[in-house]
Amino acid sequence: MKFYSSTGVIRLTTRGVKKKIHNIKTFYNEYESLQKLENVDGVINLLDADTNKGILYLEHHPQDLHNYIITNNKIIGLAKTRPAYINETMKIFNKLLIPLNECHQNNIVHGDIKPENILISREQEPILIDFGQSVDMSIPDSKYVTMGTAGFMPPELNKNIYGPFTDIYSLGITLYISLLCKKPFILECGNIDFDFNDNQEDLPYKITNMIVDMTDPYYENRPTVGMLLEDYSLDEYDLK
Repeated sequence: MKFYSSTGVIRLTTRGVKKKIHNIKTFYNEYESLQKLENVDGVINLLDADTNKGILYLEHHPQDLHNYIITNNKIIGLAKTRPAYINETMKIFNKLLIPLNECHQNNIVHGDIKPENILISREQEPILIDFGQSVDMSIPDSKYVTMGTAGFMPPELNKNIYGPFTDIYSLGITLYISLLCKKPFILECGNIDFDFNDNQEDLPYKITNMIVDMTDPYYENRPTVGMLLEDYSLDEYDLK
């Protein structure tokens, strides 16, 4: 069976997920980032690689966050309450902060965080994938980078400004979509018109304030992953 990602063609094989990447720069972005992050839990495991053919073999997980959102949206009100879904989603988000923090501590900016690039294991553990647009900030490079997906890209990318704050913005958009099952409206100026009222349950202010901070159009104002882990105290939400 063949699938397509934003950076390559994917097949499920007996050796794992076979990912064929045609762009040389994209291949080495992902290959080198995964090698550097090989011991980080929550980052996709690189099983093998054929550098001559531009092929990566990756571990397989059956579901991504995009499908998780769609599946849960269908059963809310039936098999699951909305507060239960919010708590489950926030637990996944909290777990995702740990490998993302490891990426940033290793000077790796993912560059394309979105629901399709976060797998969910059978144990409900989030796993970051698709490092084809990643950047190693420890390597000086003045060239323009291709990074991100429309709707998840922060405004500073238009000026070729990027860093860990780029991932924070994209993760904030991803969290909004995950919780409310809809995309925000992004204005031309870069500001975001959030609609946090889903006509069923209002999100706690702690969550809405965090999303607004993460997607601040001025990248200097966004919290770091470390701040999200330490200052926001996102362990539990008293939702019933």
